[in-house]
Amino acid sequence: MQQKHIREYDMSEDCLTLNVYMPILEGPQKTGFEMGGETEESAEYPVIVYIHGGSFYANGGRLYPGEKLATKGIVVVTINYRLGPFGFLSTGDKWARGNWGLLDQRLAVQWVQRHAHAFRGRKDKILLVGNSAGGASVILHLISPLSRGLFSRAAALSGCAMAPWALQARPKRFAKKLAQDVGCPKAPIPDLLACLRRTDAMTINEAYAEKNIQDGLDLAFAPVVEGDVSGAFLPRSPKALVEEGDIARIPLIMTLTRDEVSMWLRHIEQDNISLLEAEKWIDYLMRQKYPDLEPLPLAAVLHAVRASYLYRYGYEAKDDPQPMVPIKTISELMSDLGLRVPCIEEAGLLSKWTNLYFGEFSYSSSDDIRIGEQKWIGSYHESDLQFVFGQPYLGLENTLRMPEDRAVADILMDLLLAFAHTGVPELNEVEWPEYNQSHLVHLEMSERLSLNHNLVQHRLCFWQQFIPLMTNWPMKPLDVNFASPQVSPSLSVTLAAPTALVLVAALNEFSWRQS
Repeated sequence: MQQKHIREYDMSEDCLTLNVYMPILEGPQKTGFEMGGETEESAEYPVIVYIHGGSFYANGGRLYPGEKLATKGIVVVTINYRLGPFGFLSTGDKWARGNWGLLDQRLAVQWVQRHAHAFRGRKDKILLVGNSAGGASVILHLISPLSRGLFSRAAALSGCAMAPWALQARPKRFAKKLAQDVGCPKAPIPDLLACLRRTDAMTINEAYAEKNIQDGLDLAFAPVVEGDVSGAFLPRSPKALVEEGDIARIPLIMTLTRDEVSMWLRHIEQDNISLLEAEKWIDYLMRQKYPDLEPLPLAAVLHAVRASYLYRYGYEAKDDPQPMVPIKTISELMSDLGLRVPCIEEAGLLSKWTNLYFGEFSYSSSDDIRIGEQKWIGSYHESDLQFVFGQPYLGLENTLRMPEDRAVADILMDLLLAFAHTGVPELNEVEWPEYNQSHLVHLEMSERLSLNHNLVQHRLCFWQQFIPLMTNWPMKPLDVNFASPQVSPSLSVTLAAPTALVLVAALNEFSWRQS
């Protein structure tokens, strides 16, 4: 059997299904449904409910086979939910409040809780797991008043609710754009929605896929804050709800991979790019992140980011007219912006209210078909899922065939099993301490488990404390009379530069020393 690509699977608007994997039982191989229903007293296995990622517009539960994980003694359920505009279109008002995909996920977990005993699963030991957009979904269920009591543990892998792509702040704009793309009126809103609902699903999907998908830091259709209205899945922003402590107080695992979005740059075949090309990447990302900045603060931000991610490591011109930069430096910037910094910030806030365990997956298989010869890709986004679902045991002919791959799979599966049983992710070889603001400890997950500290903290300081000095405060260049005899030529150059850039140089040096 060979690994299949997502495009090899059929797609359908009729997608609200789930897949249940259970341990093999002695005697007749029948589910509780076939035997007339098991009693809750006979339930013995914890349950994992997995929410897939895919930027809220792609993927499906069937792509994550749970049969090997189930052999560990756990019921595994993978679910589908509506995606793209079908699951997340919103007009920001009563006509289309949005979050339909999240409500689908909630309905699936409700079904599992109601019927878990039929598969000998325990409804009091439901572990909600998600990766990427699924990880953000897990956190949103953790803080949503509509999902309280549906699960007893949670794990968000490479995804969080405060990531820039996890919410759409201007949903009506994209609803109108989609309507225009398929020939529907942009106003009034009831007519827009009525027309979209009459439009063929594949027509909508093709128009969305062709024109509406943004890059990974800005998704056209994503969860929205509905406001403090009756029945809202998300009445206030995730950050506000977490700061208020308005969350489910249950044990939580959060993880990142070491190299995160490196896989997104796989199409760049060489390991290095020119310094000029790297600077263009930074300019693009910063203009996207700060679209409303005036030229002066934008120049300061660009300088600071170039200094921190490029020049700090010696990738400046010097004597080389065409210096080269590892493509990994751009991957690190994108990973920090899209996942690592916001998720670490969110973990710090969540740790005030719940038992939180943080981890970093840092294993990279030499036999990973997705990496091939591009070894710099490393431990990429979703690479951990191959081991969570025991893929090295599934008989694939073309990937993850090394003994080390199976060992890593066993570690991750056993960690999840222990966490599902007890709410404490412990293995015999190492204790996983809780993460909080006074103890910034995390678990390094590779061929062996070890503890480390201060993950991403220097980047968190840079983006949380330093960059806001240039984005939140007005900047003006100094008004200097350069003809004055009191101003030396060297000082003239310094004073002629924007005051902010001088501040950048000083504070960058400070931030480097702190890191």
